Amino acid sequence: MKPNKLKILLVEDDTNLGFLLLEFLEANGFDVKLYRDGISGLKGFHSYTFNFC
Repeated sequence: MKPNKLKILLVEDDTNLGFLLLEFLEANGFDVKLYRDGISGLKGFHSYTFNFC
């Protein structure tokens, strides 16, 4: 059985940097939710359970 992936909330307004970080983290076994601004990131924070924010 595979262990659960750690869930990360990532807020980054720079599109290129956000996707670069997203791809890197997912390639290393993390489950990442990417938000492009603080308001949507805060909504995501209240909608999901994360291990890292």
